[in-house]
Amino acid sequence: MNKAIKRVIGGSLAATLMFSMAACGTSSSGDKSDANAKEITLTFADDQNGAYKSLAKQYEKEKGVKVNVMEVPYSDLSTKLSNAVKANDLPDVARVPQIDPVWSDQLENLSDLATKHKAMKSLIVKNDAGQVLTIPSDLTAVGLFINTSLFDKAGVSYPKNADASWTWDEFIDSIKKVQAATGAKYGMVMDASTHRERSFLYQFGSKGVQKQSDGNWALDSKAKTALEFLKNINDDSVMPKSVWLSNEDPSALFKSGQVVAYYSGNWQVADFVTSISSFEWKTVVMPSQPTRATNVGTNYMVAYSAAGKKFLD
Repeated sequence: MNKAIKRVIGGSLAATLMFSMAACGTSSSGDKSDANAKEITLTFADDQNGAYKSLAKQYEKEKGVKVNVMEVPYSDLSTKLSNAVKANDLPDVARVPQIDPVWSDQLENLSDLATKHKAMKSLIVKNDAGQVLTIPSDLTAVGLFINTSLFDKAGVSYPKNADASWTWDEFIDSIKKVQAATGAKYGMVMDASTHRERSFLYQFGSKGVQKQSDGNWALDSKAKTALEFLKNINDDSVMPKSVWLSNEDPSALFKSGQVVAYYSGNWQVADFVTSISSFEWKTVVMPSQPTRATNVGTNYMVAYSAAGKKFLD
């Protein structure tokens, strides 16, 4: 996996096609087994609304199927779907982070779609019966944003291209220098996410959680070194403790202009392009100690009806 993930982020974070499809609420498709239903329900998380409003319009125009669209806050998605299955009112199609046992027996088998559309094999998961119940909907990669206005003001250099590099020790030393020269409140913020933490472990040469000789699963010794490093910089000077301990919004902190660097995901690019105007920012290569690596994650699309499966097709 390392060869593949090393290529995902180089000098900058590539914009990826982010399909975020979520569906719930009242469906008017009638018989859920009818693949030729003239009306389906499509509800999507509010982080990717523009893409799916466009798809809904396109589908209705091309197929003559009315798509009932409703936005749902991403944080409410799991609850919405759980409530929908209790009310026997599941949507036709959804975008989910994982399968929930509450509604897993309601899913359509998507094995033929996975083959037909050549879904990425490394992201295909089969159940015990060999069925594919989820299709990967998007890829997101972890990467590093920096406030270049602060770096330039402090006269501190940073990697300018994909061939350049810096270790975590060098990176922390650099952002401390920027802090001292500019009065920035924090050196960096990092999303309180296992997705971010996992890539951090990879950069220290860890392979994450591995099966042990006794059959148990545990982190390797390099992961311990990485986590101790993370604990030491989460000191309310380099990193604010409030992000990992009390869920303060790291994105808002970075956008305030008072943070030197932000360790987050490539999906932030679209927001930063339109929302940051008070300072200059860039994406740069990740620190390595000694491995340059990112972490690739995905969400999945599922169908609860034959009509929903036809939409996915």
